[in-house]
Amino acid sequence: MLNNKQIITYLLGLSTCLLIACSTSQIPVAYNTKVGEIRTDPYGCWADVVLKETNDTLSGELICLENDTVFILGDHNQLYDLRLRSIKSYRIYTYKNRTGTYATLTAIYTAPSLVGAIAYPEYAGSFLALGSIPAIPGVVQTLIEASGDKGIISGTPDYGHINIGHYARFPYGRPQGLDLSQLTLKNDTNK
Repeated sequence: MLNNKQIITYLLGLSTCLLIACSTSQIPVAYNTKVGEIRTDPYGCWADVVLKETNDTLSGELICLENDTVFILGDHNQLYDLRLRSIKSYRIYTYKNRTGTYATLTAIYTAPSLVGAIAYPEYAGSFLALGSIPAIPGVVQTLIEASGDKGIISGTPDYGHINIGHYARFPYGRPQGLDLSQLTLKNDTNK
């Protein structure tokens, strides 16, 4: 039979998993695209670009890649055209981190065993053993998702810069006759 300390330890482990899920996103909510929506989203991915000379970070939607120039739509719909040689590094956020989903599902599937362990302390060990079946893989997957950079592509223009065009609003370059200065950032209403 488990005592209250062991039950509390079990609950703390699960609550830690849930706290990890509450981590803040590094990109605007409108660009936090779900995995299943990537192919149908007409907008580009959010990107952070570090400039070589100033070491400043420029953030915005990746619009297109043309020859040796990357076009990024930043705050207040300001369009930046950056030469690849002026970029030190980049990070492209392709889809929403799913840590919260895994943590929530783990909590839902484990809750009945916790209730049983509290309601029937003489059988707490059995209830917690049953609860560990969904809890262990759930916690492991939550920690993997929270600690990794899944969904984030990092690199330098010197290596593999052609691939970043796939994550732009216009993956095959600027459409003929399109004035890029007329574009606007995605917001929650046109998502």
